[in-house]
Amino acid sequence: MKLNRLDDKAGSKLCIDLLNNQSHLESISLSSNSLGHMFCESLAEFLKLNQSIKILDISCNFIDDSNAATLKDSLEGNNNIIEIDVRNNQLSDETVEEIDEIITKNFLASKSIPFKKLGEYAAGATAQPDASKEDPKATNAKKDEVPA
Repeated sequence: MKLNRLDDKAGSKLCIDLLNNQSHLESISLSSNSLGHMFCESLAEFLKLNQSIKILDISCNFIDDSNAATLKDSLEGNNNIIEIDVRNNQLSDETVEEIDEIITKNFLASKSIPFKKLGEYAAGATAQPDASKEDPKATNAKKDEVPA
């Protein structure tokens, strides 16, 4: 459906039709159309109920931050979506980062890998003892040990 000149109303109808037909699509590309608010509302409903979709390309449309709120909610509710392309829309960097984080969580969950935000790994690591504060006797004992 890429480059089909779908307007917002047609994109919305497509999502409703896919939902009514209980589609088992795993990938859909709606890139380079004229999709915006009405489409995002319908897409969100479709994604909440369709658990087969894994890859979604909605790049190069007219999706903005106000439209993306419902989209983000539906992505959080559908952990099967592991890839999304939202480039060249009217989204703030913050919204794109939030969407990327949701998709990263979904992808890691699909591989049974726990998700941690950047910095949580370092914060959760056990502290290593400082070599300068070690007991000198213990250090000497280690040096005097002969390997077996």
